Amino acid sequence: MKKTNTHEGDRRPTVLVVEDNLQMQKLLQMNLAQDGFNVQIASNGDQALQILREGTQPLDCMVLDLIMPGVDGFDVLKRAQEMKRPFTIVLTAMNGEENVVKAFEYGADDFVVKPFRYAELRARIQALLRRSRWPALINQNEVVRVDDHLEIDFKEGVVIVNGEKKPLRNTEKRLLYQLVMHRGKVVPASSLLASVWGSECRDQVDHLRLYISYLRSKIEPQGSGLRYLFTRHGIGYMFAGADDVAPVAALEGDDIGDLKCNPVARKSISCDI
Repeated sequence: MKKTNTHEGDRRPTVLVVEDNLQMQKLLQMNLAQDGFNVQIASNGDQALQILREGTQPLDCMVLDLIMPGVDGFDVLKRAQEMKRPFTIVLTAMNGEENVVKAFEYGADDFVVKPFRYAELRARIQALLRRSRWPALINQNEVVRVDDHLEIDFKEGVVIVNGEKKPLRNTEKRLLYQLVMHRGKVVPASSLLASVWGSECRDQVDHLRLYISYLRSKIEPQGSGLRYLFTRHGIGYMFAGADDVAPVAALEGDDIGDLKCNPVARKSISCDI
């Protein structure tokens, strides 16, 4: 799967909205345009795939509904895996755990449940655009500077927290590398288990929980909540720097019409899977 990385300089970022509901199309187009985004509209999955195939205009983000006649959102995600496509936020009323896992496994970068607040969607789009400034691959021979408090030296196998070096076990290093490689994105637990422990261990979630706790004990600030390693309940884990997770205040804002914030979605990032 390939991702575009086109948001440069002062160019207005472009969002492709894939939504078959005309009212929702207009509401999203109006709000996004007011916030300085260029907006393209696809009314169904076929149109979305045609726009992605043609690639006539650089796209920075795609907001994708799942429930559409004909080619649905899952089909778009699956067929677009080998295309040069933008970061993708699934925006849907299908909030079951199975649908969330399936969307992430097909390559979605984020998942927002309808009904929703526009301010939350805007914050998530902006977080993805910040991610586009990170390199696609991290050289394991280089030191990754996350912020003023944390650096990761994958070659030496240490984390440097507020100037203090802390050694990493081999498994801790492999797990942290997978998470940092996908910074700002929820990585399904099964994918982490397969990458770090092997495909035969895809169901051994207790292994993953244990090593996440090891990493948290080494990199998270003591007594002040989580800063880097977050959990999407029942889905997986996400590594994030300070700029990647929107604060709660940023999720407050104007509703789109009569749409209201989904409390489950608002509480989906927390400490335990």
